[in-house]
Amino acid sequence: MARVREKTSAGGVVFRREGDGIHILLLRKKREGADTWELPKGGVKEGEELGEAALREVCEETGIAPAPVLVAPLGSSIHTFRRKGMLVAKTTHYFLFESVEDATLLPRREEGFVEARWLPVEEAARTVSYDNLRPIIRSCMEHI
Repeated sequence: MARVREKTSAGGVVFRREGDGIHILLLRKKREGADTWELPKGGVKEGEELGEAALREVCEETGIAPAPVLVAPLGSSIHTFRRKGMLVAKTTHYFLFESVEDATLLPRREEGFVEARWLPVEEAARTVSYDNLRPIIRSCMEHI
């Protein structure tokens, strides 16, 4: 029987108001074979609240300034993958954040992020590379 390692992460769906529309922030990550479009996310440090971890990861990976404001929890996604022969079950808790229209972005290149882009909600849902993130992105409209 394969050993399963459980991992918890937190991430953010960052939006801003542009004119009369809502735009979502996606990151493009350089990967072998093909780049991926993702939401900012990462590990939760010991003693850290999930919302705090999500904000920290959003700020670290996007370089966004000023920091966005937490609006609401959005739910979780679960996916599995193999790392060093071990099965990992990863639960990522997502939170909605609002940014100002003229926020600056500086994607964290040392983690492979090469571009940050604001896209209308439905375009962001179609562009993101992972199917499990599409409903998370679309659900943000229930809170705006």
